[in-house]
Amino acid sequence: MNEDWIKWNPINIEEGQYNIIDYTHNVNGVKLILTNEIKKIEVFFDGIPLLIRYSIEGIRMKTWEGVQIKYKNKYFFKNWFLYLIHESQLVNWISTESCGFYDNYNLKHFCIVTGEELIDFISINEPTISLIT
Repeated sequence: MNEDWIKWNPINIEEGQYNIIDYTHNVNGVKLILTNEIKKIEVFFDGIPLLIRYSIEGIRMKTWEGVQIKYKNKYFFKNWFLYLIHESQLVNWISTESCGFYDNYNLKHFCIVTGEELIDFISINEPTISLIT
């Protein structure tokens, strides 16, 4: 696996098991609310991300295992939910599929990982992260 999975924490959120409790996707963007039963976090992608891929965790076992092996940590995904992926295979796929149309953009690959799902976002901009409670 050549991808680099970086725990992305731009506002110093406490670690914990976060789950998605709300997902809104409209013309303004995509908003997810996650909670660890104590705090609520809002993740907001302004505008429409170029690509969103939602899957239950069981479908992504190869990715899950590859990351755990790469970082020699079978608990890599425990107690965190937001990752920035460098050298993304999904961004490479977009380049191929779009015939290079987005190659001049600095596409960013973010992945939200919970115990139930993995949601990938390809975006030109970073999401805004806010602590709600």
